Amino acid sequence: MKLLFIFCQLSLVSVFAASAFVKVRDVEEFVGQIRAATAPRIGNFSSSVAALVIAAEFLTVSMLLTAPLAGFGLAVLLLTVFTAHLARVIRSGIQVSCGCTGTRSNTPVSGIQIIRNVLLAAFAIVGCLLAGTTVVELQVSHLLLLGPAALFGLGVLHLQEMKELLVDGLIP
Repeated sequence: MKLLFIFCQLSLVSVFAASAFVKVRDVEEFVGQIRAATAPRIGNFSSSVAALVIAAEFLTVSMLLTAPLAGFGLAVLLLTVFTAHLARVIRSGIQVSCGCTGTRSNTPVSGIQIIRNVLLAAFAIVGCLLAGTTVVELQVSHLLLLGPAALFGLGVLHLQEMKELLVDGLIP
């Protein structure tokens, strides 16, 4: 159980850290994606919403590493909010990239991002359940899980891009 806990923890750390860093790298693009997906309701507040999302993602990383139960809980909350937003965008018919990975993708929001968020939320829920029963002191040997956990987390984060590459790219 201890290894599953650490795998969940490190996977989610990689997801939220990567997501936040790429948004910071091109914050104006992220603000534009928020503006396009929420217009006219958010409009002038797009920059504030972007800053809040980025701060919440960095806070989640910090909490996952220092107070795991709170970090997993915050991850569940954020993933729920993000998923509700994605579902609203899909229902509205707006053709806009989700901005989840900070990329300049022209691919509109789809069910793939919802599947991704549900999978990540499941990992966060497992982490919450294990955090209450598992006492873990991070050891150097646990860092062996960092590579596989990061690959898994980043793979799930980029699920849409992997689908485009592996499925859409192979089928003309």
